[in-house]
Formats: sequence, structure tokens, C-alpha cells
Amino acid sequence: MTQRTDLRITGGTLLLNDGTGRVLDRGELYIAGSTIAAVGSGAERLEADYAADTALDATGMLVMPGLVNAHYHSSDALVRGAAPGMPLEVWSPFTDAGRLDRTPREVYVSAQLGALEALASGTTAVLDHLRLSPALTEDGLDAAARAHLDAGVRTAVAPVLSDLPVAETIPIELAELPPHLAQAATATRQPPGEQLGVCAAFLARWAGRDLRVRVLVGPSAPQRCSDALLESCAALAARYGTGMHLHVLETRVQRYTCQRRYAGRTIEHLAALGVLGPRTSLVHAVWATDDDLDVIASTGTTVVHCPTANLRLGSGIARVPEMLRRGVRVALGTDGPGCNDSLNMVTVMKAAGLIHTLASADHTTWPAPDALLRMATHDAAAVLGYGGQVGALRAGQLADIVLVPLDQPAFAPRPDPTGQLVYASEGARVDTVIVGGEVVLRGGRSTRVDERALYAEARTLAASLWTRNAAAYARARELAPYLAVMVRRVACDGSA
Repeated sequence: MTQRTDLRITGGTLLLNDGTGRVLDRGELYIAGSTIAAVGSGAERLEADYAADTALDATGMLVMPGLVNAHYHSSDALVRGAAPGMPLEVWSPFTDAGRLDRTPREVYVSAQLGALEALASGTTAVLDHLRLSPALTEDGLDAAARAHLDAGVRTAVAPVLSDLPVAETIPIELAELPPHLAQAATATRQPPGEQLGVCAAFLARWAGRDLRVRVLVGPSAPQRCSDALLESCAALAARYGTGMHLHVLETRVQRYTCQRRYAGRTIEHLAALGVLGPRTSLVHAVWATDDDLDVIASTGTTVVHCPTANLRLGSGIARVPEMLRRGVRVALGTDGPGCNDSLNMVTVMKAAGLIHTLASADHTTWPAPDALLRMATHDAAAVLGYGGQVGALRAGQLADIVLVPLDQPAFAPRPDPTGQLVYASEGARVDTVIVGGEVVLRGGRSTRVDERALYAEARTLAASLWTRNAAAYARARELAPYLAVMVRRVACDGSA
């Protein structure tokens, strides 16, 4: 009996990414509802078993599973370019200034900018580690979730929580600061109980609400959170059966701060608090020790590697080959558009492939293109809560699919589609994107959003934010030289 399906993709070169290394020329793919019903290269057999209401001719296209971005901050999209190139600790007050006191509409527009940029470069799912300042609000969290959903991208939203004042999160000498800057550095944050309440309400409202939206708990980083808050976050995640997502050991300054606070046993301390586990992802881990990596591996925790952002901020190079050797699962992410400048996961794969050639003269340890693609699909999907559901062109998988024209320099000729995708394509000229069986990008343009109107509104809102938060930007500029001295002290001799 012939099975009725909704969409047939025919004639394309199918990059299956199913662990077999197979590429099917003139392949056939059928979609029923939100999932892939059948994949193959034998058109006659498939046509006998399946019939589709709509056909999409993918002749001359590379048909591949959508990429997954395991870490970004949508709040940065609206004020991209507002922070100059500098180390993370110096850079952070600038990006903080751009997030202050946003309306729900500003949160929505910023998140939708990120969603559209992701889709345009072949990313069908993103993890938004969502920062709202100075306080988490239910309206703000809902706005970001709706923005991604309305654009058609699959998303996991992880609200950022932290409760320690800035002066306790970095080794700054308060006595060296002017009184008004010292006062700002010691100011208290939104009460942790209030943050947890807002986050819990958000999880309760969105958990299971839509197949395209996942919700996670996102404590900012161990040096920014009290132990009580970290334990409460772990309990909240367990209550809703979801994951935790947090920055860890990103910079030399963070390593120094955590060495003082946890006696050099940051990862062990997180394990003791119940933070680590198969549903937890640690972003960066640039300065993790061998012992740290062994704990991460033994608990099944994932590391999210953001090589481009680490280079942009001078944070260091994570030891990804060593992580993989020790059994750590590694996913890839862009980080925010304020410190990466781009949400293009193809360029992240390329960076991850290139920088780790410096770690060893033995080229057999260098990440291969198929491994990089796995980090940006299967392993990243697991971080978002879609493990085993997206990342391959295979029957039963969610139909998150990208079509890239092969009639471009990167793929002519095309003896190695995966290698050329990673190293040559730069994510250019994506034609069609399908998420959950729906075409959300056609001819490189959104089918759901009036892009021209969105970009015009974004420019107006960004200008308003820069004007409204001028005092915060001025304070960031005034604080920058003191933070730069602190960073240099730690980099030079390990002292503050």
C-alpha cells in the first residue's frame, strides 16, 4: 500500500551524515508531517511505496541535515558592533550596556535577527543562552521564545541566572577604582529566588508546548553564581527533566578566579553540587585541566566549543583533540554575535578544523570534516534536547533539511562534499531551509518574516538603545582601562 506523504525532494546530492559516509547522487527523500519518511537513491522503489502531495526539485543541490548551534546569545544581535575588540572581561561591560532595560519588543526583534541569520547560513536549530538585564522577566523570556518560533527555527532557550556582584566574579582591586565604579561593581543583582521563580514559570509554560521549542536552565558560570544558586538550578532542571547550560573556564581570569574559589577543583566542585551529567553542557572549558576533562567525560557532560569567539576575545584555544581522546563529547557553537560577529556555523566548523592542527604535528589527531560536521549536528542537537532526533537524513528523524546550490565555486568540482562544505563553502548561498517539514527559507529569503521591515525596525531600536544607554556605555569606557590592567596582571604572572 502506498503511503501518502507531504513533500518529496528529488534529484539532489544527499549528504546523509548517518555515520556511514554515504552520499547519494540523484537521491530521493520523502517527508510526512514533521519527520522524514524515507530516504534512498532508488526512485522506482520509493515511488512505488510513497506518494507526495508536493515535489521539490533539488537537482544541482546539496541536500544535507540542518546545522545546530549549541551556544549563542540572541540579545547581542541588536547591538552587534557596539563593543571593540578586547578581552572578554574588558568587553563584557560594553555588551552589558546594550542589554539594559529592553522592552519585550526589543528582545523579540533581537532574537528574530539571530534566528534569520542562523537559517540563512544553514542552521536549523539554536541554543539561546538568553541574558536579560538587569533582571529576568517572564515577558522577556517569552518574547525570545516566540521570536525564534515565529521565524521557523528550532530553538532551546536557557535563561541566564547569576547572583554574585561583579566584584566577586573577577579579581578587580576595588581600591583602585573611582568610588562610583566601585559602587557599581559591588551592586547586588536580582534576588536569586526571584530569578528562579521567573525561570521556573517559563519552564512550566513552555515545556512540551511546541516541538520546535525546548527549555533549559542556564546559570551563567560558576564564578558568577553562589553554590546555593547552582544547586537550585540543578534541582529545577531535574524537576522538569531538562538540561543545564553554563559557561566554564573560558579565560585566564576565570581560571584564576575559580582557582581561588575552588582550590583549583572547579569541575569536581560542580560535580559535587550535582551540576554535571549527560544533560549538562559546559561552554568553552578552554582552561580545563586533564583531571577536569576526566571528570567531564566520566559524568557524560558535553563541552560546547566556540573557537571563533575564543579567538576574537583572545580567550585561548580549547584542547579539543585531548577532550575527544579522553571520551568527552564536544559540540560546536558560535557564541553571541557580539563576540563572534557571525552566527555562521560553517565558519565555526572551519575554525575548529584549522586551529587544532596547531596542537600536534600528528595529522591523524586533527579533527576531520566528518567529525566536525557531527559536532555541529548530532552532538550539538543533544545539547539542545534533540539528541537522536535531528542531524541525519534518515527515516524517523525530524525533517530539518538544508539545500545548497552546487553550482558555485566551492563545489565545482566536488570530490568531497563534506570537506568542501566545511572548508570551502563559508556557508554561502543557502537556497532552501526546511524545519519540521515546513519550508521556512526559499530562494535565500524567509517565508515567514518580512525581512526588510524587520531590519528597518532593528536599526531604529538599536539607535534608541545606544542613546538610552549612553551612560552605561560611558561607564564601560571608563572602567575598561582598570579591567585591562587586571587582565594583564593575570596573564603575566597569575596574580591579580
